[in-house]
Amino acid sequence: MPVFAAFIGSIGMGVYNLLVALVGVRLAMRVAAVISLATIYTACVIYFSTIIVPWLEALFMSGYGQLLGLLFPPISGTVLAGLGAYWTCVAGAQYVGNLMKIAIGK
Repeated sequence: MPVFAAFIGSIGMGVYNLLVALVGVRLAMRVAAVISLATIYTACVIYFSTIIVPWLEALFMSGYGQLLGLLFPPISGTVLAGLGAYWTCVAGAQYVGNLMKIAIGK
């Protein structure tokens, strides 16, 4: 794994050095920041899709999910899970937007 990390790091430095040579230091830093944030966003989406979604499905299929179905209308568990996922995405989008503003300098 360390060899793979070093390989990815060397590719990243090569791309960064190419950007510095082509467009200058300030613009290259902005582009690199946006690319890194896009990579973080993609990693978060993949993580959410592979880990969190199956976990939420299992949670709402458990006794807790059945109790939730008894306390509220049958669709409420899905609605609450959807609302929770929506507000998590909103908070994540605001966080990434703030990071981009900091990286760009506005």
